[in-house]
Amino acid sequence: MTDHHRRPQSRGGKRTYGNIYRVVRYKHESYHLLFDSFAVPDMVKRFQFYFDLFGDSSPRTTDQNTYLQNWIRGERQRDRDGRIKRQAAWNNLFARMTIADILIEINNCWLDYAWRIVKVQTASGKILFVTQKILASARTS
Repeated sequence: MTDHHRRPQSRGGKRTYGNIYRVVRYKHESYHLLFDSFAVPDMVKRFQFYFDLFGDSSPRTTDQNTYLQNWIRGERQRDRDGRIKRQAAWNNLFARMTIADILIEINNCWLDYAWRIVKVQTASGKILFVTQKILASARTS
C-alpha cells in the first residue's frame, strides 16, 4: 500500500488524514501515469480524452493482458505512443466499472477533495465530464 495525496503536495496538499488515501501501489502508479499531478481542470481534460479513447467497462485484449503481465514482472515494454501502457493503466483503475462507479471512485478516492467531476450528456448523446468546485461549508457538513 502507498499514500495518494488527493491534493498533491506540489499543489499545497498536506500529509493529513483528509488528504491521504491509502491505495495499492499498481493503482497509484496507473493513476499518475494517466493523470500525473495535474490541477483538477487539466486532469478532467485528460480524463475526458481517455474516456473517449478507452470508454467505460473496456475489457482487456490479449495484447493488453500480455503487456500487463510483463509490466508487473518489471519489464518496461514500449509501444510507439504508449497507448497500450495507458490502456492497461485505465483498466487497472476502471475496468468493468460503470460511469457512475468510476465517478464515485474518482470523487471519493483520487480527486482533490475541494472538487467533483460530474457527467453531462449533450442533446446528441455525447458524454462530457465537467468540474464543480465544492464550497468549504459543503465539505464539512
